[in-house]
Amino acid sequence: MPYIALLCPAAISLAIFRKRRGSDVKVIDSVVAYLGFVLMINWLTMCTSVYLLKIYDSQMEFMENFVFFTKYVAIALIFALILPPLFDLFQKFFVIAFNDKKK
Repeated sequence: MPYIALLCPAAISLAIFRKRRGSDVKVIDSVVAYLGFVLMINWLTMCTSVYLLKIYDSQMEFMENFVFFTKYVAIALIFALILPPLFDLFQKFFVIAFNDKKK
């Protein structure tokens, strides 16, 4: 159950990300996006469950508890649906470019 809670919401985010981007997404971009989604979704879910909802049993051994598992997955799915559009919005307004001028 812990791996389902930690990895599946990020797979949903990656599917939304790829659907919004189309077929021009490279494999390395998909891997980096998946790892980023895993990190951000789980970090935001832990922060939300501990600081906002006051669920203090947010540790890996409590993922075996079905009640905590369902709460965690529900919060993670909300973030999984919100993060890809936020990522696109962020990328639309902020462009990071590197210029390598060798002479």
